Formats: sequence, structure tokens, C-alpha cells
Amino acid sequence: MYMSLGDPPPADPLLALAFEHWRQGADGLLPPSRQAIDPPLALPPTLLPTMILFDIEAGEGDDLHYRYRLMGTELARRARRDLTGLRITDCFPRTAIAADLEIYRQVAAQRLAYTDRRRSMVAEREDFEVYRRLILPLMDAAGRRVSMLWICLRFE
Repeated sequence: MYMSLGDPPPADPLLALAFEHWRQGADGLLPPSRQAIDPPLALPPTLLPTMILFDIEAGEGDDLHYRYRLMGTELARRARRDLTGLRITDCFPRTAIAADLEIYRQVAAQRLAYTDRRRSMVAEREDFEVYRRLILPLMDAAGRRVSMLWICLRFE
């Protein structure tokens, strides 16, 4: 579900705190920059290990690349590797992440937050993970474009 700055926060209490932190850093109708929400120390420490920061890089044509700037320690543990510094398309086949890439593209283009509940297969463990996800756009310092995505996950 796509969400604007004026929408109510997600139902999950920790994701709601992240949403409010993001909203408080906003500049009028624009999402906040990373500097406006940094540091995330106002957030509960239990949220930090399941956070991702993606840098958005221009590709060919309208293609965008998402590079892991930060991967929380719990996510790295679950993935059995730290993806920091890598592009998402270097880590996963495009066919497996096509829906995510489209959501990321829409979040950046529309400057809207996004939240959902997901069930995904972890092949290495032959197990399913269920989690709630909040994706928040962050503007560049000049306020011209979305340059980062801040993603918070809550495992059930």
C-alpha cells in the first residue's frame, strides 16, 4: 500500500515509529533528506538490525540501480552474508526481484512511502519468512530527487 506524508502510520508499532520519524523530517510536501532523519538514534534499537539503506543510481535509459549502503546485522545474519556495497541485481536474479524493483521505482518516482506484509522463501534454509516492510523515500540534499530508500522490516 502506497502512503503519503499525510496518511496514518502503519499499524505495526515499530514501523509506525519509523514512519513518524520520517514524517517529522519532511520539508513541506517533500519527503525528508537523509540528513533530516539522521541519526536514527531516536528509533528503538530493535529496529536498527533490520534496516536497509539503498543508494539509488541512474542506469541506462529509465533504469535505476539500488546499491546497499547499509544492511542491518540481523538481515546480514539471515542472508548469511553482508550485501553492503553491492547492487541488489548483483545479489538476486532480476526475475526473483522484479516486483520489488517496480515498487522501489514507484516509491522513488511518486515520492510515496510503501508498506506491505510479505512471505518469502529462503532457499538456503528451505524455510519461509514472514515480515512487514516499510519503504521510505529520502530526497537528495538539494531536494530535487529521491536518492535513497530507507527500508525497515519487522519479522513475525
